[in-house]
Amino acid sequence: MLIIILSFVMAYFFAYNIGASGSAASMSVSYVAGAVKSKRAALIICSAALFAGAVFSSGPVVKTLSKSIIPEHILTPEVVLIVLASSAGTLFISNLLSVPLSTSEVTVGAIVGAGLAYQSLHLKMLFTIVAFWFIVPVAAMFVTYLLVKAGNRIFKEKNVLGPKTGKFFSIVLIITGCLEAYTAGMNNVGNAIGPLVGRGSFHKKSVC
Repeated sequence: MLIIILSFVMAYFFAYNIGASGSAASMSVSYVAGAVKSKRAALIICSAALFAGAVFSSGPVVKTLSKSIIPEHILTPEVVLIVLASSAGTLFISNLLSVPLSTSEVTVGAIVGAGLAYQSLHLKMLFTIVAFWFIVPVAAMFVTYLLVKAGNRIFKEKNVLGPKTGKFFSIVLIITGCLEAYTAGMNNVGNAIGPLVGRGSFHKKSVC
């Protein structure tokens, strides 16, 4: 019973650190660009979007982390506690060092460590996840590069920048920040809840 309680405490601590990391990544551009003037307002907006994503759209990621990387029987109370503690501890240290870190990579790494200890991994799913870790950031980099180059050329040639344009882009920045926070919520909540669902402490439908 004590181990289960400690697992829940560690899951909350992990979620706390996920919030600290994810909120900065989601709204930092909007805040730095001046679209949101107050840091507190940026965090409130981000928190609402994160919560919505976690409540309404986190089910698929929770399912993947709870049983698609390692067999469910490996997730004993002791293993769940170790996975959550190592994930939360790593993310906490990275937050203290002001280093942005993917919480999904931390969690998957901890789960894979447990699978290696038992010599049991679903390699096909693991390779798929790792492939996306490489593909998605590179794709985002190239898309952003092309859009920035095209945007700069259009704005310079058309001379469309002005007060109304600035207000429009401020609204766009806030909306995109909210969308990023929403997707962070739907993705990152599985990191804290997934091991508990795999153990059976939660039914997956209760967190979808």
